[in-house]
Amino acid sequence: MRRDTAVSRTTLQYLPVVDWPKLSWVAAMRAGDAVATVLHGPRVETRDAWFVEAVWDGELEEGDFDRTALVFGTGGRLRGDAICFVTPGDTLNRLYWHRGKATTVVSNSLPALLAVAGVELVQGFPYADAMASITNGLVSYVREIPSTSGPIQVLYYDNLTVDRDGAHPTPKPSSAPNFVDFATYRSYLFDSAVRLGRNAAAPGRRHPVGLLATLSSGYDSCAAAVLAREAGARAAVTIAQGRRSATTLLDTADSGAPVAAALGLSCRSYDRIRSSYPFEDAAWAAMGNVGDVNLSLFDFPQPLCLLFTGFIGDVLWDKGTRQTEHLHRKDTSGARFGEARLEHGVFLCSPVFWGCAQEARILALSHQPEMQPWSVGGDYDRPIPRRLLEEAGVPRGAFARRKRLASLNRRYGRPLSPDLRADFAGFLARRGSRPGGPLAEAVAYVLDGIDYYLLRRLPPALRFSCKGWVRIPSGTDFFLWANERLAQRYRQRLADAGLR
Repeated sequence: MRRDTAVSRTTLQYLPVVDWPKLSWVAAMRAGDAVATVLHGPRVETRDAWFVEAVWDGELEEGDFDRTALVFGTGGRLRGDAICFVTPGDTLNRLYWHRGKATTVVSNSLPALLAVAGVELVQGFPYADAMASITNGLVSYVREIPSTSGPIQVLYYDNLTVDRDGAHPTPKPSSAPNFVDFATYRSYLFDSAVRLGRNAAAPGRRHPVGLLATLSSGYDSCAAAVLAREAGARAAVTIAQGRRSATTLLDTADSGAPVAAALGLSCRSYDRIRSSYPFEDAAWAAMGNVGDVNLSLFDFPQPLCLLFTGFIGDVLWDKGTRQTEHLHRKDTSGARFGEARLEHGVFLCSPVFWGCAQEARILALSHQPEMQPWSVGGDYDRPIPRRLLEEAGVPRGAFARRKRLASLNRRYGRPLSPDLRADFAGFLARRGSRPGGPLAEAVAYVLDGIDYYLLRRLPPALRFSCKGWVRIPSGTDFFLWANERLAQRYRQRLADAGLR
């Protein structure tokens, strides 16, 4: 058992805020002060030397979540006179930090940071585009966004060390073996699942964590469910329908129930569309894109849930991937749930990210001769998840017959939930704008389809876009509205608790 030999003179002071989202936290450190004050929601685990909202591949009470890349959630750990703030080992969630004149503030929630640091976002900056830049990869994403009191830093994957010399990102360690063949990779995945399951079920947890697998009719979430079962999950959820597209106009069935049955998991099915969604404003606040709000449909284990998903399987597990930058992504799926998951009490866990520091080796595995029996050709060919599933007893033909999507492709003029529409309209009115009406929304929807299915496929010399021809609120409008709304809620709950 590893123990620090250095005696820390820095201490953590905890101030729980009962009405905050379950997993939100904000740490504030004044220059020259040896006390870091941590405001936190009611389900954050706290100890003398660390606090965490995460599951990782180590022993709970050792609190060494800063010494692994297999950590899903966030937290802070004292090491000597420094505090190491930990990001997840993926690009689904992030930390924010802001250095004021006398105080450095770090948080896993942007609106919480705005409330505690006393700063606001500004007009005229393309926040939604900046947040979506994580699709470029870990080298090129936008690392700071403006506020009324200097930049707010956005940090993925690297940890953040705060000491007497300031705040600086630090690389995550990795203990994964070299993935020289599928057997090595498979062993690593299954061993990691067991360790994560053990951490989630640790008797020392004050807030129990249940395990749940997501399933569709595709490759990635189904393969993740194999590992969820190894971790101890016995239940799964699925959304019955996928999005309509040019290839699935009439047949939108996307249920993963047959895979659940083959894996011996119970499975609850949900319809994809409803008139309102819990914590929709939090879904908009993450990136100005509400695409992951469908995850809010699920009845999660209480009080906390480790949710196994297949995010970015279309990159690291796809045989056709030609990666241009480390952890380059095709879209922001999963990352759009970053604020809503704090409300729901969910840790997102995609096994695709496990060992992702060896991205090139993982991509190479799909091309090895030993994987040929699980390669089906075409533009939807993922030998790694196919082999995981078929070796787990799921028959060929029960999954991945056609690529489908279940996320909510919504970028139009108003929130989905009727009770939020008036609030959004009022926000726009204060800025001299207005939400799009039904006709504008319909026309924008059609133009998006033309742009996606036709114009972007033209030869480069003829290619153009018709997006923006109809004026509707932008992703940044939604981002500013949702973060202002949530920051005010954080401030009010601090005031109600007598902490302002």
